[in-house]
Amino acid sequence: MAAWASIRRNIRFRGNTNPAFKFDVPPPQRCRASGFNFVSLPDAIYVAAGRKLLRFDLETGKQLSAWPAPDLEPDLCWGSLRIDGDRLVATLFRPQDLIDAQAGYDGNGGDWAGDRMPMAWLVVLDRHAGKVEWKRKANWGFVNRSGIALGAGKIFCVDLVMPGVLKKWKSARRTLPEARPMLYALDIASGKEIWSQALDVRVKNIAYSEERDLLLAPCRNLMVWKDGEWRDLSFDIRRGKTNRNAPGKMLAFQGSSGKIVWQVDSDAYFDPHIVLHDLIIDRHGVTYDLRTGKRHQRKSSLTGQPEWWSFRKSGCNHLIACENLVTWRTAFFDLEHQSGVCSLTGMDAGCSPTLLPAGGILNIPNFGTHHKRNRMTAMALVHRPDNQLWTRYFSSREGYEGEPAPIRQAGFNFGAPGDRIADDGTLWLQVAQQNKAFVTVQPKEVEWFQHYAGSWIAGSGIIGVETIRIPVVLSSKSNDNTSRHYTIRLYFFEPENRQPGQRVFDVQIEGKTVLSNVDISKEAGIQKAIVRELDNVEVRGPLDIRLVPKAGKTILSGIELRRH
Repeated sequence: MAAWASIRRNIRFRGNTNPAFKFDVPPPQRCRASGFNFVSLPDAIYVAAGRKLLRFDLETGKQLSAWPAPDLEPDLCWGSLRIDGDRLVATLFRPQDLIDAQAGYDGNGGDWAGDRMPMAWLVVLDRHAGKVEWKRKANWGFVNRSGIALGAGKIFCVDLVMPGVLKKWKSARRTLPEARPMLYALDIASGKEIWSQALDVRVKNIAYSEERDLLLAPCRNLMVWKDGEWRDLSFDIRRGKTNRNAPGKMLAFQGSSGKIVWQVDSDAYFDPHIVLHDLIIDRHGVTYDLRTGKRHQRKSSLTGQPEWWSFRKSGCNHLIACENLVTWRTAFFDLEHQSGVCSLTGMDAGCSPTLLPAGGILNIPNFGTHHKRNRMTAMALVHRPDNQLWTRYFSSREGYEGEPAPIRQAGFNFGAPGDRIADDGTLWLQVAQQNKAFVTVQPKEVEWFQHYAGSWIAGSGIIGVETIRIPVVLSSKSNDNTSRHYTIRLYFFEPENRQPGQRVFDVQIEGKTVLSNVDISKEAGIQKAIVRELDNVEVRGPLDIRLVPKAGKTILSGIELRRH
């Protein structure tokens, strides 16, 4: 599987784990319609099981405790769980809130409200003794799951109600609070309010960077609070539905003071977001800069100039990231080398994000034939540097904007199964039947081959090509005739049992013959690569290469460009 090798292990529990599976909770007492919430530590697993918070020994599966919900009001049940040192941060909810909101399954195992049911209370406990240290009641409800973030000795939490829940509550004739949606920063030790901010937009996923002391609060599309209700400003009246690509708003608060550091309103901001150092990545792989909120830039492998970048993420689940990888469903993005997206074919990891990078291993706890069939197992992958890594570098919808950017260094790999970055940093782009990058080849009726004997560059190619055109300026405008000089390397390989004299051709660049009577079998033999380097070639406008056959069909494996 690409650059990864599979490992499977038989895991034997040291004790009887049956007690961990001998409880059941009625649906109205579950914090999620699709099941339970839990958190795992090296010494214990905590499970929110309705009116009890269960703690199990990680080694034996023995139940260590079953703490009842605090007696703050009748019928409370445990909600979401988080750990900070020796403190357990938990929410509590009223089953009646779920009943009045008519929470139910949506076909994918989640509830119709997007698993953002309101949590009535926030409590902090000693995670060993279960003693409540402090508590706080919500006005509307603390947003379940990603509406709470921990860091720098603080709890950041959103107190609001989702539009669908609000509508159902009104239908149930609930007495509703007059409070505005709020964002709070609370001291984790005492519960004291450090700061608060009224929210005029719907925020259901927050993320905190302790490194930058910035709290990210995005609003997907634009849902604003006015006169005690939510108004969807991204609703398309003509189409009768929300425009999912309509701009929203994203804000960054200073964690220590609550001051708004920046706010932007140019993109849809698909949440939840990943915050990694100064990088923000949204659900669909679009990147932003944490320091400014503007689109993130990287150095282009082709031009050496700054460029916006993103990657195309597929599947229904959200992203997981570490220092080197961003993963989702059945693919990953090489974050360390920026080499692109690599798919792990032949597997279906389900609708939940289940490619978990940890400790140098890519863990896949739910691996199976199909996410709706109960035939699942577990697998882990370890990195194999000797395996060939083929990716899709330009997997996003980004275009070339601004001033024309000439290619500084690039490779074009004919017939390759994907893109690849060489050890010297050259980005080799796939030029194949279904994906020709921005290269034009003629005639259309050519042959493609993959062989991989020796060189991975020369181990694939195109047969019967006559003309190749490569734009050397990446821009939305193509009318550029500036003179530029390049070193050009041409890679040739003979995959067939051709004898000397059976495949012979000339090579012309910019109308001039630069190689005469190329005969790969005569010069190198069968299944051996040869490279021809042409120095200081003047190129005006697109690079035009012509292969003129003299005997048999022409053949070419790769073209490498380096600008002077």
